[in-house]
Amino acid sequence: FSSQGLANMAWAYAKLSFSHQPIIDCISARAMQTIQEFRPQELSAIAWALATLAVRNTPVIETVSVHASQKIGSFGALDLANLAWAIAKLEFQDVPLLDAVAATAVAKMSKFSARELSSMAWACATLVYRNEQLLASVSAAAVRPELTAQSMSNLSWAFARLQWKDSQLMYSVAEAACDQAADFSCQALANTLWAFATLEILNNQLMETVAVEARLKARDFTFQGLANTAWAYASLEVANDNLFDAVAGAAREKIADADLNQVVIIAWSFAQLGYTNEPLMSAVADAAVARLKSMEQEISSRGVDADDAGDAQILADPELVLKTLHVLQSAGAPLQEALGAGTAVLELLGSRYDQGQVPVREAAAPVTLGAEPCVLTSGSSTCLLWKPPGWAVTVGVDHLSGWEEGGVHDEGEAA
Repeated sequence: FSSQGLANMAWAYAKLSFSHQPIIDCISARAMQTIQEFRPQELSAIAWALATLAVRNTPVIETVSVHASQKIGSFGALDLANLAWAIAKLEFQDVPLLDAVAATAVAKMSKFSARELSSMAWACATLVYRNEQLLASVSAAAVRPELTAQSMSNLSWAFARLQWKDSQLMYSVAEAACDQAADFSCQALANTLWAFATLEILNNQLMETVAVEARLKARDFTFQGLANTAWAYASLEVANDNLFDAVAGAAREKIADADLNQVVIIAWSFAQLGYTNEPLMSAVADAAVARLKSMEQEISSRGVDADDAGDAQILADPELVLKTLHVLQSAGAPLQEALGAGTAVLELLGSRYDQGQVPVREAAAPVTLGAEPCVLTSGSSTCLLWKPPGWAVTVGVDHLSGWEEGGVHDEGEAA
């Protein structure tokens, strides 16, 4: 096979979503041998095919990266977008290649289609690659009438993830989204709302239009999509009774699919806007208890630093436990059983910390606790406190009747 033949075959298998490993291995091996002959379009096609089929062949991608960098000036807009998308999809971090792609893309920005712009932005956001010159160029080029629903969603999500706030572009997205709301998938609706809320951009027309569409499609949303939608309205302080009624009903049906973080987001969103929905809050409390008990079992059996911990790495975050209890109380959800389950997890984590075991990483927090200590909740024999870094908290028998007045002091900057 020639380089074009190999690229075309790989592209065809990927287009058909047909992952036949022996053939993919043969194509990859032959591509490695003839990589010098590959033209820009063929290099991007091989990378795109492997990414589409979720085949992370590191030697091939590294070789493609080297040769793409050497020929980057000859890449067209589609080749650049496909290459960027592929390395992002495969989570392949190559900053020199990204720098070369960015510089070439800026020079050829007028050639990019709306889809290619959104692919480039998505790749940068996925790899958390923040090239301001590239982002400015993409922003300016993306203000165009032919943006599709998916392109709008990808662009807004990408810029929000990279904290790139272009008011003109976002206004253009909002205007177009209002006209095309019916064409948005559930995920695109949720991602667009999340982006506007993350960038703290309130567009009332967008919020009203999307609320109608999201309410109609609520039962087709994933739980994460429901959580992100509710969070966006709550963060921007936009109440919509009909939408939240629909979210509550759909969330109850899908709550078995939710992780603890998503459960907390839903509860926080309803509490933030003052919505009380007893059936949902009862389901939220039950789900939180189940996740907390599962967390306790996970930590007991595998610890907080197991190599294959996966979810356990996230579940071993004490801050998430504290926020869960705090949000449940704020939302008016049944708290007693959750308080017992959360306390058990915190005690177990405390003993692991005392033994020198620490979580591998912390989970992203949906709600930010304050910079000063505070009482999260209290019972007849339990007082749950939040202590940020840099503070020492002393609570003993003498403090139990008057914990609101004292027991907390500032140590200054944390080490």
